[in-house]
Amino acid sequence: MSDEQTDLGSALVGAYPVALRTARRLGYTSHERDDLVQDAMLKVLTTNPELNRGLSAYVKRAVLTTHFDRCRQNGRRNDRGGLTFEDNLDTVIPDKHDTPYGLLERKDLCGQLVPRLSAKVGTVNAQLLLAIEGEEITYAAAAERFGLKEGTVKSTIHRLRRIVANDPTLRTFVYGTAA
Repeated sequence: MSDEQTDLGSALVGAYPVALRTARRLGYTSHERDDLVQDAMLKVLTTNPELNRGLSAYVKRAVLTTHFDRCRQNGRRNDRGGLTFEDNLDTVIPDKHDTPYGLLERKDLCGQLVPRLSAKVGTVNAQLLLAIEGEEITYAAAAERFGLKEGTVKSTIHRLRRIVANDPTLRTFVYGTAA
């Protein structure tokens, strides 16, 4: 076991029982308690300065990816209310944390992909795509936010996904994966 994993383990071991007791005291179900404990672990990981200095970006990303995958499997979305993945992220981790355009700007470190995506699909379409993909809001919530009909949002998103899928750089930028 590496020193990074040992440091992470010792920090998280202390946070686990506190989060679990708090969740029990507040009357959460066992499913909600698991999510709450995971959120607490994530908060420790992203806000502890010693861990932030000591942990590699790879280890942090692996923990966040695992956590987010579990949240998605459990069906946790912004529009369901309550504690969500995004509520507990510090600005150290930019993904899935901000408004669509702000998310684009922070992920675009070289400053060239925002204009490229906006030029390719339009600024409003770029915001719509990131609202659906980045914030994981429903079609209905996106329709309400942008003042469109739900059917229009669905057809636009399907068209935008095809456009972005044909450009490997934009695909990686929007979805975080080249596949």
